[in-house]
Amino acid sequence: MGYYSNVLELRQSLHPANFRTSMELTISNMAAGDFVTLHTPMKIELGRGVAHFRMAAASTVAAGLYTLQFSKTGDTGNLYSAVPPLTLVVSTKKCSLTTFATAYNVPVGGNTLPIVIQGVNCIPVENITLSVTFDVAGLQVLADLSSLTLKNSTLDGKMYIVLRHIDASLTLGSIVTASFSIGGTNAASY
Repeated sequence: MGYYSNVLELRQSLHPANFRTSMELTISNMAAGDFVTLHTPMKIELGRGVAHFRMAAASTVAAGLYTLQFSKTGDTGNLYSAVPPLTLVVSTKKCSLTTFATAYNVPVGGNTLPIVIQGVNCIPVENITLSVTFDVAGLQVLADLSSLTLKNSTLDGKMYIVLRHIDASLTLGSIVTASFSIGGTNAASY
């Protein structure tokens, strides 16, 4: 709810083997819109060895176990059996955005290296944005070098922040605490 699942992989039972036709999958046993995929329609491409998908439950779907059934179109030669049922756990657990470290150095008069915020397992259904505030003046986020929006089209699932030291009153050895707030339609899921 609010963010997509980890990557789901669909492949043939004889692996490695490439699909011999293109087809589309649709969820056949749930109301339209209860479950959405990152890329609609769910396509299996001719010649590919696997198909990858991400799914999310609508906010109206209660937490619990769901078994999805799929129907396929485009397999005119009926080369493939039905896609097996997929059991999903819909959870209200918040997704955690993480960094590699909890402390970063900012050189006096300079910039940090990019601070990477990992969100690969938290791809949002709708974009989320980060706002950064500091407990003291002296640092600023360089907007042109930072990415403070996580979009569902972000391929690597990462956001980047670059900070600049801008105030001489913030001296060598000073400790500054940064606080992050998350905004957007799905902010409550993080």
